[in-house]
Amino acid sequence: MKVPITNEERKKIKETIREVEKLSSAELVPMIVLRSSTIGHVPFVIFLFFWLIIFAFHLNTYQEEYIGFGLWVWSAYLALSLFLMWSGFKCPWLQRVLTPEGDQATQVNERAQLEFYQSNIKKTEDATGILFFISLMEHRAVVLADKKIAEKLPRETWQGVCDLMIAGIKKKDLAGGLINALNKSGELLQPLFPIKPDDINELPNELIIKE
Repeated sequence: MKVPITNEERKKIKETIREVEKLSSAELVPMIVLRSSTIGHVPFVIFLFFWLIIFAFHLNTYQEEYIGFGLWVWSAYLALSLFLMWSGFKCPWLQRVLTPEGDQATQVNERAQLEFYQSNIKKTEDATGILFFISLMEHRAVVLADKKIAEKLPRETWQGVCDLMIAGIKKKDLAGGLINALNKSGELLQPLFPIKPDDINELPNELIIKE
């Protein structure tokens, strides 16, 4: 699984950040990760489900009756179950379906908080850093703002911004959704955090992509 972002789209995202930061003292940091949730359980759930179907519907009995008992048949069953297990490691859709939504929400939020601190967003002089976090496998987005911004724009304010990012994922227009979200954030930030005469760009205007 690769992040569907072209170099041209990355340039557009960078330019959008630059334009938004011309009007606001906030520091915007977009980040996309392939997934936040653990998926080690997914292949084993698939394996168990496959063999449960075999025995629950007595497919092994029908096989013996109509095909005959043969090692090749069981080898085919085993090969198919192993293929399905492999698919569990490769298919984001299966990973999402077989990971409880509550676990997804918790793990995405925890990953976003970890990245917020590890990416130096917390270290801006006026505490005006913002993380725009997208986790692809889960189709989830989180916006985390530093102290100064969070005091005036509580977390609920950013739901509409998150919705724009999620819409981009679902429409297979990841860059477009992120650009819309960044522009929307500019509308929220400019009245409360106007640009200062001595403002400096403290964080790179680059899209960060991680596993």
